[in-house]
Parts: sequence; C-alpha cells; structure tokens
Amino acid sequence: MKGSAMRTFFAVFTILNFMFAIHAADIAMCDNYQTDFDNLKSGGIYLQEFWRVDDWRYQAQSLAVVGHNGGKALNVTAKNGHHARIYITPRRSGGGSVSFDFTPGNGIWTFFGFKPEKAKWDEFQAALLFPPASDGKLYRLADGKKAELPGTSFSAGSTCRVTLAYRYGNGKGIYRFSVEAPNEKNCWRSEWLPFETAADRPVGIFEIRSIEWNKPESASNGIVDNFIFEGDRSFAKPEIRSSRFSHLFRRGEPVGLNVFITAGEIPLNTAATVTVTDAYGKTVHTQTEPVTAATGKSIRFPVEVPSEKLEKLGLYHASLNIGGDHPVSAESTFGILTETAGDCTSFDSPFGAFLYPLDGTLYAEYGPDYMRLAVQQMRELGIRWVRCNFHWYSVEPEKGKFHWGKMGELVDELYRQDMHAFAELVNTTRWATSRNSEAGGSVDTGREWQSVAPRNFADWETFCARTAERFKGKIKVYEIWNEPGAPRNGNSNGFWRDSSENFIEIIKHGAEAIRSIDPEAKIMVSGFRAVDAGRHFENFVERVLPQVIQEIDIISFHHWGSDAWSPKIYDLKRLMKEYERELPYWDSEGPGAGKTPDCIKNFIWTWSMGAEKVFPFIYNLPRYPDRSLVNPDYTPTPGTMTFATMTRFLAGLKPEGQVNAGPAVRAFSFSNGKRRIVAAWSELPDNRPATATLSGLIGGFDHYGNPLEAVKKGSYGRNSIIIGAAPCFLELDFDGLDPHAAAQKP
Repeated sequence: MKGSAMRTFFAVFTILNFMFAIHAADIAMCDNYQTDFDNLKSGGIYLQEFWRVDDWRYQAQSLAVVGHNGGKALNVTAKNGHHARIYITPRRSGGGSVSFDFTPGNGIWTFFGFKPEKAKWDEFQAALLFPPASDGKLYRLADGKKAELPGTSFSAGSTCRVTLAYRYGNGKGIYRFSVEAPNEKNCWRSEWLPFETAADRPVGIFEIRSIEWNKPESASNGIVDNFIFEGDRSFAKPEIRSSRFSHLFRRGEPVGLNVFITAGEIPLNTAATVTVTDAYGKTVHTQTEPVTAATGKSIRFPVEVPSEKLEKLGLYHASLNIGGDHPVSAESTFGILTETAGDCTSFDSPFGAFLYPLDGTLYAEYGPDYMRLAVQQMRELGIRWVRCNFHWYSVEPEKGKFHWGKMGELVDELYRQDMHAFAELVNTTRWATSRNSEAGGSVDTGREWQSVAPRNFADWETFCARTAERFKGKIKVYEIWNEPGAPRNGNSNGFWRDSSENFIEIIKHGAEAIRSIDPEAKIMVSGFRAVDAGRHFENFVERVLPQVIQEIDIISFHHWGSDAWSPKIYDLKRLMKEYERELPYWDSEGPGAGKTPDCIKNFIWTWSMGAEKVFPFIYNLPRYPDRSLVNPDYTPTPGTMTFATMTRFLAGLKPEGQVNAGPAVRAFSFSNGKRRIVAAWSELPDNRPATATLSGLIGGFDHYGNPLEAVKKGSYGRNSIIIGAAPCFLELDFDGLDPHAAAQKP
C-alpha cells in the first residue's frame, strides 16, 4: 500500500509525441530527490533503483524500466513463482517500437511482447521469448505455445539488442522483431508477421514479463538496460482532448474538444473524423474535417459539441480516426455533471482522496496554474479532504534545513479552495536514524533506516513542531506514521521495523510537539491494517493503543472495504470501549477507488461501518493501476463519474446502516432527518439485474445520476424498481422506510 515511496521513481515522458505511461513499483513525491532526474533526455527512462518482488505479499509487481543515460540496469527477477513485470501503455494507436539490451540469466522464461489491455499471458499478439541462458535458443509465441526460431543461438552471458515493432490499423495488426548479439556477430530479423491472437483488438500494452513456464532454477531472468520506446515515424500522431484540464462540464453547457495531428514520414491528404458517444454507447455528435499536412507538420482544429446533444449525465467518449493508407486513432473522455451538492460543510464531508496531482509533464505545461487546476478537479468531483504525506527524510534531509516543496503548495491550494488536508508524518530522516541499515522491506516500505525510531526523540519533536508551525490554521489533523504493525522483535518488513515501545514514544513525542504549536490540532494514529491487530504481528495494536489512548483524538484503519477485514473494525471498537475512550474512526487509505462503477461499493460499505471519512486513491498508482479514480492523463473514468454521482446524492447525509431491499440486493440507507437516499446494487451473478423493494420508494437513479425506469407500486406502500450491478441511488419518502426492514449496521 502507498505510504513512504522511498527512492523508487515513476516517470511519464513524451517520446516523439507518443504518449505512454510506465507503471512502476511506487511514486516518489520527495522534492529533494527530484534532482536525480536532471540527466534525463527524450527517449530515456530512468529508475534510480528497483524493488525486487517480495516473497510474501503480492502475486505480481509492476517494475519500471531504466534508461540509457547513466541509469542502473534492471535485474528482472521472480521469487517463489511470483512474476516480475514491466509494462507500458501507449496512448495512441498506429504503430510503435521498443528496443533494449537484454542479458539472459539462468532463471525462468522471459516474455517480451505486445498484447491488448487485460489480455491473458497467452493472448500476446506479438511476443519474443528468451529461455534461461543455458538453453541458448530463441522462441516466439504462436497460438499460446512457444515455437523455436530456427537458426538462432546465443551464449550464456551474451548481451542482445532486442527490437520489437508493431503496426495496427483497420482491424489488422502486424509485427516484426530483430535480435542482435554484437559480440557473437549474429543478427536475426523477421519479416512483418500477423498478430497471432486477438487481431481484432488494438495493442494496449507492451510487457516484459517473467513467467514460470518450467520451475525456475534461480531468481534472475536477466538484465534489461538502455530501453527506448518510440512511435512509428511513418504514422501520423493524433491527439484529442477536451478544452478543460479537469475534463468535467456542467449539464447545459457545450463541450469543447481540441484535435492535434502531426504528420509522420508520409504526408497527410485524407480526412479525420471525431465521434462522440454517451455513457450508453449512443453517438451524439460527429464531425469530419479534411486533413492535409506535409511530413512532420502539425495541424489542429476545434470541435464543439452543442449542449442540447449532451442530454445524459456521466462519461462521454471522444474518438479521433484518421483514414488513408496508415490509419491511426486516438481517444479521450470527458464528463457531464450536475452542480455540486452543498448540504454539508467541507470540514464535515466524508469524501476524501489520497495521492497527489504532481505530474511533472503537466506541471511543466500548465506552470503555476497546474496545482490550482488539479485541486479544482478534485473539488468538482465532490472531494473535500486530501491526505498529504510529509516524509521526514524529504522535508528535513539535513538537520535544520526544512523544505516543504510541492506538498506544501498542495496544502496551500487546498486551503484556498475551501478544502482540507490532514498531514501524515512518517519516516525517519537518515541523519537522525537509530539504525543505519539499507535493508529493504516489501515493495514500497523503504529502507530500514527510514522505518525505525530516531536516536534522539527531540529531533522528531522538532520536525513535528515545525510542520505544525508551517501549516497552522491550514491543517487541523495530523496522522502519526503509516501501517506500523511489527512483531515484538521489531523485525518487520513494513513501515515500522522497531519495537512497540519506541512506536509509543513516536506517538507521544509527536503529539506533544504538535500541540505545543497548535493546541486545537487533532492527533490520529496510525493507518493500522487488519494484520496489525491480532496474532499476525503479536497484537501490535493491543500493545500500543492502551499506552496512547489518552494522547490521541482519532484512530485510522485501512479497511479496503473487505468483508474479511470487517471483524477488525469491531475489534478496534471493542478495544476503545475496553480502554474507556471511544474515538472516531477514519479510513485513511484505499476503499472507494477504481476505474469501474463498482469502485464506490467499498466506500459506501466502509462509511456505513462507521468511518467518518474515507480516502480512496484518486490519481495514478502504478502498483495498483486499476485502483485510481482518474486516468494518468487526468481524463475521467467510469469510476470517476460514479464517485461524483455518489457525492452529489449523499453529501450532507449520515449512514443509517444496511436495509433489507429484497433478495440479492445490497442496500444502505442515508438520511439527514429531511431526506433519505438508499444506495443499492444487484448481487446476482453475471451482473444480472435484481428487483429492489422498499417502503416509500418514489424514484431511482443510475450510477451516473440518470433516471432509472419507473417505480412499480406495490401493496402497503412497498414499491419496487429494477436495479443493475452498478450502484444506484433510490429516493424515498423520508417517513417511508419501514423500520422493521432495517438490518443492523454491518
């Protein structure tokens, strides 16, 4: 989970205007490390370090690729059968190529290939396979099976230069590859070959993947270095995007789109068509323009979609298709919203978010306005709280020299827009650490020196006090540390690798320092996970909580909306009763994020369990690419628009618990004493619809806020409506809910 992104870095670069996203193990937001990127040039992707796949936590990890400008090589590894992956998502169709140096190891099979998004490993459209070096031959994927390439051979330890290129258009895909072994004076080049499978689907991902075809002999697949990704220069490079940074528009206003096209090596003399479809697949607007451009020249034209064509709320898709001998396309999205709900003060709102709008490319494009626009996007979605991590090692890399960087700018901008931040204070700085060990933990937990107590707690107090001083009046809640569970010997591979006694001191010293500057500040601890309580970490929470219960104001827990973890919430509440201090509970990371409409189910579940505020991931999280609400280019997803719908229906309401709305229906009631809304969805298999039946039911709206079909009236005021697997919002007469139908809170 995201907490302290140590020195693993994520970069998104434009190479020859070919946009792609590289999914890395974590994102570093530490301003004092940004100078490490100074040697980057177009075409290079640099990763200072990589994280090996750990042996106990995750089935697959996403790793980043190193560049050719002095970066370290990446050792592709797998351990205990876990796959290591590098994958890149092109933002435009047409064609492209990747090239890199590869030195095979003595480990397991390594795939290099293109495939559609979410395709299985055996659905690669174009793939080259390297076996362990001891095999000495090359293979390609054919119909999901490895096929030897005749006449190929290489020696163990030999470095090959590998290039794979693809072209796609009009429903057809072709690829070719070359492998050069300079030391052996060997080179193999293929002709253009058809995609082996799924040829009707465009390339979605280039992936380097280790896979356990046979039992691995050792942990290393090989070394990848000098990696370059380029667009096919013969193709035009198209782009379409809305005229607003947020890509969000109000119902009743027109939508502006901007089209940018740069001719490739082949001049353009064709037509470009823009097609806009609503959330239900209905085409609402088309526009075709002639496109004429010499090699390398760019053209642009605007598209305006009239407001009367945008009848539905929700997510709209805009596609740009360029014809001719080299057809290419590009896609984008935008959203149509109602006005933001206003029945709740921003401070009382439960709607939070975690992860930061700190994209370097967009920051360079928009300049000082970037932060304002990114925060404005969050506000338009109904978000009112943002978790902001302040890593001690980043803020104070040298004793007495404090640097708040972009995170400080984010807090300032949130305050300007009547939004709120809570600060997480975490991770010991190197000069103050009590254990100067470089030992790594699990994927994103950093080095051991970051995860232990300082030699002198007075230094920690100074950091906490200076933070409270910098943000007094702007930050009112401080969370001390993140996911700290550790066994009694402190030998955890998580965010805390020290004793529970020292963690108690971290809380006490931090709380005292913060309150010495801001007596009204609230102290929250500490983003506990399910495993932090109970036997897994030898009752870490139970060891810590009794000693600090009088020092803190809020307890935070990372629930992730899991039924399996729900008992831990009850355990925490039971402990607070036992310690005679019942504290509010926040979920400071996780549930309610994702790119599908289902994303808000976990948010609603966690909120209904008693969480006062919930903080899902909003921006790109490479380790969990499907758990961010917003796309890496800031365009909305179905999850984005569903989340915005939820904030509009439920702002200002309080959860009442689960209600009985019929078989195979999950339903939660919310009210404010004047109006009542039930959030509900079908739990039938295969996403089949179900019938929700409730007393006083008067109407319903789908996950985008558009009306459902008419309510069917029943006897005794119990009316019914058909609902789908995506969450919907049912409106009731305030006095209409049958109290006997209400279940206990989950």
